[in-house]
Amino acid sequence: MKRVICTFIAVITFFSASIDSSAYGWLWGVGFLPDFPVTVNEQEYNYNEYETYPLLVNGGVTYFPLTYNNAMILNLVPEYSENPLSIAYTRGNAEDAKQIFKKILIKKVETPSDAQVSGRDTNIYQTHHPVSEKNEGIYNLNQIVTKDYCERFGIKLTLDGKDLTELSEYPLLYFRNIYYIPLSWQFVTEILGGTVSFDTEKGLKVRVDNYFTTLNEIEKITYTENCFVRGHSENATYYIKGDVTVSLTAGYHELVGATSQNLEIRKGEVSIKPQGCFGVLQGRREFTISPQFTIDGNKIKTFVSDEYRGENPKPCVIDIETGERIEE
Repeated sequence: MKRVICTFIAVITFFSASIDSSAYGWLWGVGFLPDFPVTVNEQEYNYNEYETYPLLVNGGVTYFPLTYNNAMILNLVPEYSENPLSIAYTRGNAEDAKQIFKKILIKKVETPSDAQVSGRDTNIYQTHHPVSEKNEGIYNLNQIVTKDYCERFGIKLTLDGKDLTELSEYPLLYFRNIYYIPLSWQFVTEILGGTVSFDTEKGLKVRVDNYFTTLNEIEKITYTENCFVRGHSENATYYIKGDVTVSLTAGYHELVGATSQNLEIRKGEVSIKPQGCFGVLQGRREFTISPQFTIDGNKIKTFVSDEYRGENPKPCVIDIETGERIEE
């Protein structure tokens, strides 16, 4: 009987320690790579094992690295200055398109010949700064960024002129020379004015009203050496407002030409994909950094082609509510 009681106490102690570690892990500065999907404004961050600035889970909260591109995805426009270090974030106009450059990195393989195969397999992930070795699953985060920390080292971090360290109920983190913000309910909803949700299948989803383009380029790399991988550049344009998402990925491939039904309108769980090849890149090989569509009220203004390989695109207007082409 005593053995049973001792075993029960040991089990309770183990689970209590686990709960405390999860709930208050930031006190010890322990960070974990997330084991669930994370999507921020339609951008997936699910390959943290090969990212120089991975997402981190600390104290039960997912932390997001504020690189320049990541800040812009959240509609935060950064302005940097040195001596002393100052980073001033301002909320951008959610109706103005912002340009964000990202890489499409072929997953690391053993030999250049294998990389040629992976190029056709589209076994890729998006990243800003790939690392050569796989990240560890746990890290000691010994720099918690608080107001006292900033005052001690002469650092100024602001959001719309307010001290960024005082806006969050969770502390900021500093990891690999990048500041991290918490994607907590309080910070996303009250500070960023967005929404955040989590479930076991879809993972963590964060949305903040924004209109931006991601410009993707192929990266060529293996475990042993850089190698050439055939591919093509793409321009993906996103417009996010409330529960409405308009996305258009345009590009031109030498073999298949333009992609059809590449314009998607989503409202909640309802998705509409109009017929045709959409975007200013359709029917041409040139790569452009311009947005693929503009928004005017409930109208999407872009280009469309109904021809084979997306030739001869023409201007068109799409109704956001119905997905139908309308006359001007």
